[in-house]
Amino acid sequence: MERSEKGSFKVSDLCDLLHVSKVTAFEISKIPELNRKVIVGKYRILKKDFWKWYDSQAKYKVYDEPYIPDDYYTTGDIAEMFHMTTEGAYQLVLRKKLRSDVSSRLVLVEKKVFHDWYVSQIRYQSDDPRLPKQWFEDTYDINEIKKILGIRANSTIYHLYKKEFFDLRKIGYELRIDKASFDRWFESQTQYPRKPKGGDR
Repeated sequence: MERSEKGSFKVSDLCDLLHVSKVTAFEISKIPELNRKVIVGKYRILKKDFWKWYDSQAKYKVYDEPYIPDDYYTTGDIAEMFHMTTEGAYQLVLRKKLRSDVSSRLVLVEKKVFHDWYVSQIRYQSDDPRLPKQWFEDTYDINEIKKILGIRANSTIYHLYKKEFFDLRKIGYELRIDKASFDRWFESQTQYPRKPKGGDR
């Protein structure tokens, strides 16, 4: 990579440069030859000191590309999942506060954090194999329940929510009913007529 002796590195920059963990990067920063300083509230290492130390050792190697751990997504990954631009993915990550502090030069999101967010909302949908299956196929929304029961009032549905033993799932701001639990109740009740087999459900 192109070297510059002007300026300084943050400790987190060492994670990307040397492909090491934050703990290891912090330990490296404490090496006396690096003359660690506090600049604007953060530990920093002057680049000229870093390169002098780097040339004197053989344990660590500087990599041209930032390190991307296997359990993280980049904004490029997210853009591919939702067929959006990288800038759009970047804005999504910032709005939802999903960004990780693992890298100082890349916007990375921990996969588990991203998956948890994904299944908790309804706006963004994708059939990308990297993402967990959303609950839509296994649940009914309120309009589907009204159609099955042949009713129009939302209040009737909410009454059933409270009275019957349905498994409810909340996705974003929407409350949905587990299909299996609803179907069991529907087949056992007598208040609402059941459609003949082959009917549209």
